[in-house]
Amino acid sequence: MKKIINRLLGNILLYILPNNKKVYNFSKILVNRYNNNRNCNPHKNGEFNILKKFLLSNIDDKIFFDIGCNVGEFTKYLLDNNYNDKIYLFDGIDYLDKSIIKNDKVKFSKILFWDKHERLKFNASKNEKNSGHSSIFDMNKIGYTAHNDKLEVNSSTVDDFIKQNNIKKVDYLKIDTEGSEYRILKGASNNLKKNFFKFIHLENGHAAMADRVYIKDIYDLLCPLGMNMYVIIPNGLRKLDYSPYLENEYDYINLFFCSEKNLKLLDINPE
Repeated sequence: MKKIINRLLGNILLYILPNNKKVYNFSKILVNRYNNNRNCNPHKNGEFNILKKFLLSNIDDKIFFDIGCNVGEFTKYLLDNNYNDKIYLFDGIDYLDKSIIKNDKVKFSKILFWDKHERLKFNASKNEKNSGHSSIFDMNKIGYTAHNDKLEVNSSTVDDFIKQNNIKKVDYLKIDTEGSEYRILKGASNNLKKNFFKFIHLENGHAAMADRVYIKDIYDLLCPLGMNMYVIIPNGLRKLDYSPYLENEYDYINLFFCSEKNLKLLDINPE
């Protein structure tokens, strides 16, 4: 009965509402709100809520990896909420708030992660306020206006860092690197196959277009390993089943991957 009523109301609205730009724009606002699309504020988009669930979980000796840490906003949130376990921060450029590394549990490494070792040109934003937009990829080539300095940087892989530093596990892997998230995951392939990461949280959006990467590429890499795909929303997670329509649904969102077993550690009931 509820479905019939909703369909009837929808048909009435389609008949009443004019077909014009104002209605389109308003509809877009409603759809974006539901999808949590274009919401980059971690205080409001659910990212910090997920992080709080991780912080409060009963996981022993937690290890948090933040690749593309920028100024360290997520680490500051953890420390402000009495997180006392290890944090590893990584970025190709050092924009980090230096007060963060006064904590002896926090280690920052100036490393540009990729899927292999090579010499790369890194596009570093000339405006520090836009430092979070720095990327291996030149965003001007996909239609954005970006003012960058091109720096030559040697890349490395997550697998190599883990091996060289004798790290036994990573509980929470966060990646926000403006388009190179998939490449970084490929550079962690050996450990991905070992179920080394409990939770993987990454941004996906237009920047991935620069590498011709789709949501499906990430889905095909992680979900065969026993992980489910979710989108982070303000009050938790919403499970996503892949379809080609997803590629046109979002401008930029935060995806979250984990197994059903590990999701229970966070005490979250996804939509």
